[in-house]
Amino acid sequence: MTAQKTISVCIVGGGFGKRVLLPVCEQHPRLQVTSVVVNRNIPADIQRSVPIFTDFETALHKSESELVVIASPHNIHEQQVRVALEAGKNVLCEKPLALHHGAAFALSAKCTDLGLIGAVDYSFRFIPARAYLTDLVRAGEIGAMKIVNLSFFRNDFSSWPSRWYYNRQQGGGMLLLTGSHLIDSARLLLVAPIVQLSASIFESDGIDTGFAIILEAEDGAVCHITVSHQIPGYGKHMLEVHGTEGSLFLREDGLVVKVVNGELFPQPVPESYFIGFGGQKWSGNPRLQPTARVIDEVVSAILTTTPLQALSFAVAAENQKLLDAAWESHRTRRGVSINEYK
Repeated sequence: MTAQKTISVCIVGGGFGKRVLLPVCEQHPRLQVTSVVVNRNIPADIQRSVPIFTDFETALHKSESELVVIASPHNIHEQQVRVALEAGKNVLCEKPLALHHGAAFALSAKCTDLGLIGAVDYSFRFIPARAYLTDLVRAGEIGAMKIVNLSFFRNDFSSWPSRWYYNRQQGGGMLLLTGSHLIDSARLLLVAPIVQLSASIFESDGIDTGFAIILEAEDGAVCHITVSHQIPGYGKHMLEVHGTEGSLFLREDGLVVKVVNGELFPQPVPESYFIGFGGQKWSGNPRLQPTARVIDEVVSAILTTTPLQALSFAVAAENQKLLDAAWESHRTRRGVSINEYK
């Protein structure tokens, strides 16, 4: 019997990389973690059975990994992704792919030219209730899309674990941290391409703590995104989607509800949305199951040499273009036409 191919993986990052990506990769039957790259301070709880490096390029050379998973500070994503691609490695990068959409599009083109798999960890796509609600929308459960509202309010801005989160030069700020996921969600829920954007960004001591963005789609549908990490709200991501045949809500208790003419119809999330690779239902850390789904998508693409679509660098570049346009709208106090934005 032919042994199943195992993909060697290098994980970059001693924060999210160690807490979430490392344990998921270690449990995947088709992955073997061959190296971990951290900053100067090596976490004491990393298993020393895995080679640990403090220099990224040395790790790439010595560990001979086939897949590189990058969870470093945002401002070095672009450089590390480029180096990994040029070394012939497939890449899974935490969002954002780069700090500016021009750089993200360049990385996408390079990945395609080299014939490699490039993906970005939009794990919110696989949070069970969110994933199910999105699938219902795209299946036409509430008819033609009209209005989407995405919101998040939590007074946690001063408690983020990494200091670079508060440094704009290092890619900090809530537009990149939270906005990357919600822009991705908006593009999925609106279905049609986004053609117009307007935004206001809330700042405190030189860093963005929240934002309000209005997105207009080609078919006339509209999405409002409102976020603040300095307002003591539910502390949960709220989604509501309104179409020609009803509405869908993701409530603060995690339930999906359909509403038609004032009547509520609960939509239980199927068990399959909670299952990761190998039929495993993840528990404990809520970030593990969605991340496991992302990693399994990447592993499958590498093993079958099939280009990724939904999580690709091209998708990340389009998302980054909208994030950049939000800053442009905020600075100029006007709407931005996406088709004309360079």
